[in-house]
Amino acid sequence: MVHVGRYIKFSLGLVLVLFFLGLVGISVASPATAVVYYVEVDKMVYEVGEPVFVNGSYFVEGSSYTLATFSIGFNSSTVGDSSFSDYGAVTRVVTFYLDPSDWDPGVNGTDGWAKVSVEAADLPSDTSGSPYASDSKTVFFTVVRAGQNCSLKYVHPDPPIDNSSVILTFRLFNEHNSSFPVVSNNVSFSVFSPNGSLVLSNSTVTDLNGEFNVEFDPNGFSGNYTIEIHSFENEDYEAGWFTFVVEVSSGLSNFSKPTRIELEYDFIGNTAMRDEQEVSYALEPVRVFVKLFDDVLDSPISSGEVRAFVFDWRNTTVFNVTGVTNGSGVFEFNFSPPYSGSFSVYAEFLGNETFNPSNNMLILPKFLPRPLKVEVVEKFPNVVYVGESYWVSFRVVDNFTGLSVSGVNVSLFGEWPMEFPLSGFKVTNESGYSEFQVEIPATYANALPGYRHVAGWFMDTRDPVVYENSSVIWEQFFREVSLTYVSVNCSEVLRKESVMVNVYVCSDDNVPLNGSVQVYWDNVELFNVSLFNGSSIFLLNISSNENVGFHVLNVTFNEINYDVSFCNVSIAVKSVFDVSINISSLDICRGENCGFEILVLDAFNQNPVSNVTVFAELNGNKIILEGLTDDNGSIFYLWHVPSGFQPGIYVVRFNFSREFYTPLYLEFSIHVWIRTSIIFNVSVSENVLTQKLLIKTVGAGNMKAKASQQYDFTSILRCFLRRTSVDKQKTWKIIDTFSVKLQHIIKDEKLILLGRKKVKIHGKVKGFPSLRMF
Repeated sequence: MVHVGRYIKFSLGLVLVLFFLGLVGISVASPATAVVYYVEVDKMVYEVGEPVFVNGSYFVEGSSYTLATFSIGFNSSTVGDSSFSDYGAVTRVVTFYLDPSDWDPGVNGTDGWAKVSVEAADLPSDTSGSPYASDSKTVFFTVVRAGQNCSLKYVHPDPPIDNSSVILTFRLFNEHNSSFPVVSNNVSFSVFSPNGSLVLSNSTVTDLNGEFNVEFDPNGFSGNYTIEIHSFENEDYEAGWFTFVVEVSSGLSNFSKPTRIELEYDFIGNTAMRDEQEVSYALEPVRVFVKLFDDVLDSPISSGEVRAFVFDWRNTTVFNVTGVTNGSGVFEFNFSPPYSGSFSVYAEFLGNETFNPSNNMLILPKFLPRPLKVEVVEKFPNVVYVGESYWVSFRVVDNFTGLSVSGVNVSLFGEWPMEFPLSGFKVTNESGYSEFQVEIPATYANALPGYRHVAGWFMDTRDPVVYENSSVIWEQFFREVSLTYVSVNCSEVLRKESVMVNVYVCSDDNVPLNGSVQVYWDNVELFNVSLFNGSSIFLLNISSNENVGFHVLNVTFNEINYDVSFCNVSIAVKSVFDVSINISSLDICRGENCGFEILVLDAFNQNPVSNVTVFAELNGNKIILEGLTDDNGSIFYLWHVPSGFQPGIYVVRFNFSREFYTPLYLEFSIHVWIRTSIIFNVSVSENVLTQKLLIKTVGAGNMKAKASQQYDFTSILRCFLRRTSVDKQKTWKIIDTFSVKLQHIIKDEKLILLGRKKVKIHGKVKGFPSLRMF
């Protein structure tokens, strides 16, 4: 019969929140922590009498005493509980049987619940206000009616004979657990003779042990009698139909000596202590002893043929064997339960010419699920990034034998603020291996970074269960992939200026990140800048002494919980020239030299600028100077004016250039003259030699000056000319020297050329000086 909830699979939707391994010493003053991570039941619908496996995980820290209570009930009534004293992180599976007397499922079922509560205190007897914490979680399930089972408990006489009344005692009980009788229930039954005729039809009510009697008279007719039983439905049970066949022998049989069977067992595999009782595990062997006695003489019966059956709590036969007792009246056999749960052994003696048949039943202690051992073959690397894929693989073996275990569900869970399994489910193969590819969802970018616990969770979802749940836990460091963006308001900047810098840091899915960034200039750390909602703005000040050329601005985001990311920006630092030009003269005669003494400095720090390219062009087409400044920032050049050079006013254009400097252009006007001489033939007295001679000269900016020449006719007129550039405007300053010199040339009635005019001068004189102005 298919019962509601029989095949409902064990729900695995609840997430495993991980715990820290090991003990932590906590002082009395520290607050305690008590957390129930999860509570699970193996099904959502149960029939009365079934076992409910309550799987709970809890964690207590900061306390030397923990009281954990597992309980089940329905409505507001608690019908069963079990308490434990633990410390730290614990996972337990507690079994409760649904006693029909505690439940009222009715036809449509009733709501049940399972609850795990934990309380933490420093000591159970401490009432001084020590640290205290508690937590609980509850899950719900449904309880419905179960099916009935029936057994023939007693036959009188045994074996029944055809010349006496036969009394059969039947027992009705819960189909899931024979220890729960179906009491006070209406039962009808019919007895049919070996030839199929109706011998008896009647009804009765079961007693408090679920038992009722059927008595009939064979009337000397031996053979197989069929008894059909109908047990009526009630609030806890569905109706049941049962058929038994009883062999009635001839009354002339020699079966006369009563016998007795005793059953004993001995665990010969791995065992454990649960509730002060020794228990064993699924698949672990148990040795069962069937002892046959003469019930009158209490002596062993040898050579007695016995049969033994092992059946589980569902009355499913899982093992049977037939054997003969030895000289001590003992027949023994080994039995290994194929899965965890409750098992019973039924043994019967078939009887012989001397001894009557007999039987007995032994209920074995519950067998626990076998422990698993998990080997991590491949797990996450040291650092895991959001959005990337990783391979994780495990090997699952039997903890006792080391052999591979197949068919175990494997899943990966993380200690997340939200419930989320890292993977779906995989099943171990024949070699016990399970591997899968895991990708961390980008939606966990903000909640994930940092150290988190990760566990591989292993669960035997077969029904019934062979292996207990297991897990392997490790601490994993997760990082978020971060991206750093930097923008500046210019690609080049002058010394002593500032650059506005914008920074934005986000995850690879554009979630703004907070923290701080380090600012570097040419690999030298300058300062840290805090981020607000992923952004920051700051001014980068350029020194007046900063080297001209390309520089690298680096902004690095290096928070421990995130991937290191950075952004480099190239910025060209430029400067301007401060140029001084000393020109020997702005008026020069053909055939003479004009000297240019140039000094180039940096306008910001007044340091010499070397390797500056200097061009000087005359009227825009003739290059009269091309060179580079030396390490002192200077260059000197003499321009020789050819003797046939056309006189006039010429514009000299200076061009200064060097990489990462703003180009500079300066212009000067130079007057090229024809050289002339005037020879005076006069008689000069001493008075004339000492007289003053006014000489008119023209300098920069049409400035006029007069100088008095004394006896030596020598007067020095100094004019200094200097030009600096501000937005290519010209400013003139007096920096250079012009001179009026006298030459003493003795001429006698000679013609001289003054400009283009021929002049004839009369007079004698010796030693009269000639005048040349330039």
